[in-house]
Amino acid sequence: MYQVRARGWEHEKEHLVCSTYRKRGKSNCTSHQIRNVVIEQLLLDDLRRVTAYAREHEAKFIQLVTNTSEKALNRELRSS
Repeated sequence: MYQVRARGWEHEKEHLVCSTYRKRGKSNCTSHQIRNVVIEQLLLDDLRRVTAYAREHEAKFIQLVTNTSEKALNRELRSS
């Protein structure tokens, strides 16, 4: 994905466009894009969902994060 913005554009007009379409042309891919504000809203919704879960199920959330961190650390140690 490529970031598309222009001087003088409002933030709502900034968007990401498919890199395959941009690099290789219309025969390889259709034009598709997503506005930055849509991505920001999706991320904000997910952050709210995760933080609500963490508040409502604190012990379970801590255990999930601990397990995930431990697995990542073990993978990293094995690959070293």
